[in-house]
Amino acid sequence: MRALADWDFDRLDDAYIPAQVPPASAPIDAITDEATEANVITVSSGWGDGVYPTFVGRAADGHVTAFVTDFMVIPELAAKV
Repeated sequence: MRALADWDFDRLDDAYIPAQVPPASAPIDAITDEATEANVITVSSGWGDGVYPTFVGRAADGHVTAFVTDFMVIPELAAKV
């Protein structure tokens, strides 16, 4: 995310606001740091306030292996978070 701090609006617009809006289930991603190929992925939640818990899964050696975002669409489970 630090790499995005140096981006101007036009670069953000080109990367994350496509001329053709993809289907709601399709993520939008962009490489934010060419040297490491780090990227930021955005997804549509479809509804809600846009604030959702995201969990990071790591391998035994500490490397990130997964991200899981709970969009809190099952009310019974959302109340427990």
